[in-house]
Amino acid sequence: KISSTATPVISGNKVYFYGGDKVHCIHPATGEDIWEFQVGGSNALEFVSSNILLHDDMLIAKPDSRSMYALDKETGQQVWYNPQTMSSPSAMTIVSDTVYFTGYYVNGVDVNTGELVVQYESPSNGVFLSSVGINPGNGYIYASDGVYLYCLEPKKI
Repeated sequence: KISSTATPVISGNKVYFYGGDKVHCIHPATGEDIWEFQVGGSNALEFVSSNILLHDDMLIAKPDSRSMYALDKETGQQVWYNPQTMSSPSAMTIVSDTVYFTGYYVNGVDVNTGELVVQYESPSNGVFLSSVGINPGNGYIYASDGVYLYCLEPKKI
């Protein structure tokens, strides 16, 4: 299988990874396809900085493009789709029921609905290029726009 630079995710007897323009689910011992789902266009470079997250029974996938998907991890069926989550050069992070990622903003998407629920703009007009850090005790979000490090309250929009 063609793979991307994204780290594969292993859960039970399944391995999930980006390959070409698809998310693949294979059996780890045999390499046998269990399912695949197209999430990108025809450009495999859409997955250079992407990652895959597991949350309960869902697999969250976000190519570098504007789209984000939630798939049933067992069947590969789409649970929800948000075509407007913004391009992101960073890996996603999930805390509680919110998936965080960066780009022109620090964004948070509700993992159950796919709706944008958190969005912070850089006060210095910078771009957030790296992943966020989340304080597990108080939920504060730490992000850098390349100029400053920000500590952001975990409020919803």
